[in-house]
Parts: sequence; C-alpha cells; structure tokens
Amino acid sequence: MKNGLTVLMINIICVKLFLTFPRALVINSGTGAWLQMLICTAAAYLIFFAGMRIYRVCGSRDMIEVSREIGGNALAGAVGVVLFCALGINTGILMRAFPESIKMFLLPDAEIEQIVIIFAAAAVFGAYMGLNALVNLISIIIIPASAVIIIFLVSLFGECDLSNISPVLGKGIASILSGWSALSVFSDIILFTLIISEFESAEEAEKSGRRAIIYSGAVAVLITVVYTMMYPYPMSSEIIMPVYKMVRSVDVVGVFRRAESVLAFVWCIFTFISAGVYVYYMSLSLKKGFSLRDRKMLIIPSAVTAASAAVIDINIPDRFAGGEIPGACVFWLSFILFVLTAALYILKKRAVRK
Repeated sequence: MKNGLTVLMINIICVKLFLTFPRALVINSGTGAWLQMLICTAAAYLIFFAGMRIYRVCGSRDMIEVSREIGGNALAGAVGVVLFCALGINTGILMRAFPESIKMFLLPDAEIEQIVIIFAAAAVFGAYMGLNALVNLISIIIIPASAVIIIFLVSLFGECDLSNISPVLGKGIASILSGWSALSVFSDIILFTLIISEFESAEEAEKSGRRAIIYSGAVAVLITVVYTMMYPYPMSSEIIMPVYKMVRSVDVVGVFRRAESVLAFVWCIFTFISAGVYVYYMSLSLKKGFSLRDRKMLIIPSAVTAASAAVIDINIPDRFAGGEIPGACVFWLSFILFVLTAALYILKKRAVRK
C-alpha cells in the first residue's frame, strides 16, 4: 500500500507538468529555467523534510485527528474546513486547466462547461471507488504509461540543440532565485496532512513524500531541459502548452496518426485519477472534521464546489504564465500546518503533564 501511495503522489504531482509547464519558468528565468526548477525541487524537499520531522511528535495520525485531541471538535472542524478549501483550490485549478487545455487543442468546438461537467463526473466516480481502488489502478497502469512517456522523451533528443540552453544562468541568478512560483508544482503535498494516516508510521509517510518530490522534480527538470534545448529563447516563452508542442514534433507513422493521441490518452487517465483522489480527500476532510457518519454523501457537493470554481471566467494558461495561481501558497500552507499542529500538540502535552 505504501509504495502504491508513493506512485499515486508522483502521478498527482506530474499531471500538472503536461499543462503549461514550464512556460512560467522560462518567462521568469529564460534559459536558466531548468536551474530554477532544480533549486525549487531541492527547496521543496528540504521544506517537506523539515515539516514532517517536526510533525513526527504527532505520530502517524492525520492532522484532523491531532487537532481534535488539541482543541476538541471545534478545532477539528476548523482544520477540516481549511483543508477542504486548500484541497478545493488545487482541485478547481485542475478541473479548469485540464478542460481548457483539451478544448484548446483536441476539442475546439466543445464548451468549457461541458468538459468540466464530464471531468467532474469522472472525479466523482473515482472518489466513490475509494482510495484503495485508485491506488490499485495507478499501480497497474504506471509501468506501461511510464514506458510511453520515456519513449516520448527519448524520441525528442534528436530535436535538441545544446546551444539553446546557453547562457546557463539565463536572465541571471537573481531571477532564478526569485522564481518561487515553481513551488506550486509541489502544492499537492497538502494531501499528506490527511494521507499520513494510511502509513504505519510518520517515518514511512516522510519517506514516501520525499521520494515523490525527488521523482517528480527529476521529471520536471528533464522536461525543462529538453524543452529549453528544443526551442530557443525567447520563442520558448511564447508557447502556451510546451509539452503538447513537444509531442507534436514526435513522428510515429504506422502506429498512430499523431503521437499526441497516445500521450493525451495516458494524460487523461492520470488526470482523472488525480481528480478522484482530490474529491475523495475533500469529502474526507469534512467527514473527519465534523465527525460525520458517511463520507460518500459529501462527494457530489465537494465535486460541485470545485467545478463551480473551475468555470469562473478566467484564462488558466495566462494565469499560469503570470504565476498568479496560488499553488505555491498551498505548498507553504502545508508546511505551516505541519509545524503549527506539532507546536500546539507539544504545548498541549506539556499542559496536561503540569
């Protein structure tokens, strides 16, 4: 189960890489985008490591359970609502960004609202299946899907020009170090506030999270390097969906008409699984926060909430490029919640002893 959860987290983090990534990094750092991603991966690793080490005092209980011990049902309910909102932000982003991307390149005649409804229905179905079913599903398809992605990346090497990646520092070290918006790639770490209870110990949860960050960060850096070498700056900063543009350059005549058919199919499956996990934990956060009997009755309201936020009239690719989507804030919220909960738990224990 623990290995399956690690794979699940890697999947959830990586699906965002097939949206507008790494356009925002290129806009910020130029040809130094890959270095910015590498530094942000290291920062995410260290921040998560620190937060989980501090949270170890609480054991392998999720944040809502610990909050209930600290401040009773009132605090547990408040934490449940905070987590519901944080998870809802990520779910809403996914529910808008994915359909808008599908409309832009695959279904130009479809309405965004229609695609969002279909996507929300798939997320509801996944949430009803439950966590174990989603983990089993991702464990089955991860190997063939990973093989497809690896073949895709290797096939792009012939299109790369090493000179495009210079100057290595791009716009300069100051721009690279100021680009903390790349932490939004790891905003899904917020799930560990609840998923930690699925592990036998906090140490196992910590190892799982660190592996997810390392593997996902490696994929992100690799995509950024290949993209930067394929398209010279500043042209690379003008492409709305870089990975889709990269896929279009792959020729697999005789197998599929276009390579994006394969990647789109894999991406859709992974994205539906991610959305199902998010809606599952949105409903679970309210169930645990308010000590409700049934989680499933909260699935549809949770999906409707995220879908309603998703159909707000904004252009997601432009928001991504401008770094305006608050994914990085959700990442920092994860760290703050881990530290704050652990601190309150320690103070509570000391007060009881006295």
